[in-house]
Amino acid sequence: MKTKLLGIIIFLTVTNLFAIYEPSWERPVWQAREMSVENSYGDFENIKYANLVLTRKDGAADFTGMILYLYDSQDSIRASRVVNLQIIDIEELNCGSRKYYAELKPEINTKSKVSLNFGGRNFVEHRFSLELVDHTSRSCRDSAYFDLYSAFVREGYGWAGSLDHTMEIFGNPEVVFTVQ
Repeated sequence: MKTKLLGIIIFLTVTNLFAIYEPSWERPVWQAREMSVENSYGDFENIKYANLVLTRKDGAADFTGMILYLYDSQDSIRASRVVNLQIIDIEELNCGSRKYYAELKPEINTKSKVSLNFGGRNFVEHRFSLELVDHTSRSCRDSAYFDLYSAFVREGYGWAGSLDHTMEIFGNPEVVFTVQ
């Protein structure tokens, strides 16, 4: 009886160790809920609000991804669309603000019919990008930012971009508490 009990305790202890540190997990770190939508065009015209989650892989120094939840109804509980994005570049702006550039994750892009490499950048049939300006660590008091997050979202097909669907979203982030 004691060996079974000891075995169960050891099993639970070992399996819970993996919940603490998982290098492949994109851990949610910051979330902006019910971000307002402005200047929407194309398929984004019916979007009422959005939620944006910044994620970080365990062991990474900075954010590594974003999850964008789009809602087409104000009283909707379930997102009408969820887009997983990978942060490809981070730019330091004045006074401590940062700009994050994100696009579709590569495993999603491989489903596209056309994929060409031009100048070191992959062009695919389906494009989705998000540029987030983060003012949470801004140190200057030159202007008041009512929304700490402002993002420009673009989705399109092909190379030209003239018929892309676009929108701007604004909101304030809060910390997401996860298992550490």
